[in-house]
Amino acid sequence: MLKRLLKPDLVIKDICSLELEYLTSHHIKTLILDVDNTLMAKDYQKLNEGVLDYLKEIQRLKIEIVLVSNNAGKSRLDLAHNLDVKILTFGLKPFKFRFNAFKKELKLSGPMVMVGDQLFTDILFAKRIKAISVLVNPLSTNEYISTKILRVIERKLVDRV
Repeated sequence: MLKRLLKPDLVIKDICSLELEYLTSHHIKTLILDVDNTLMAKDYQKLNEGVLDYLKEIQRLKIEIVLVSNNAGKSRLDLAHNLDVKILTFGLKPFKFRFNAFKKELKLSGPMVMVGDQLFTDILFAKRIKAISVLVNPLSTNEYISTKILRVIERKLVDRV
């Protein structure tokens, strides 16, 4: 059962590898993105231009982009402000109660996709909120110690693609 909950629906290299046609053909209304090591490397303050252009294209398709991070901090708030998107900081992934309140407040509905780099937080969270789960490769090996420990456990439990 745990393996099923940790198995992503889609595995891709990075956020820009998520094809826009996939989102439109699945009638996705909301794209939920992890920040650290999914959108930008830990301790990095800016998005790369390719990611920025990709996110603008998603917004042109009228797909709502929402950032969810287990961390807080000015850099995440600045990122959300610069992208003109909503952000839930200290999201407590994989638990869903903070996101459910956030979702209700924003009146989000319809099919959702969650993109992240960790099985135990992002993919499990996606399954719990009934979103399509997309696993990407982490952008950096510079990670919090807790993340490094979880990655060791992930490799033992589930084959990463």
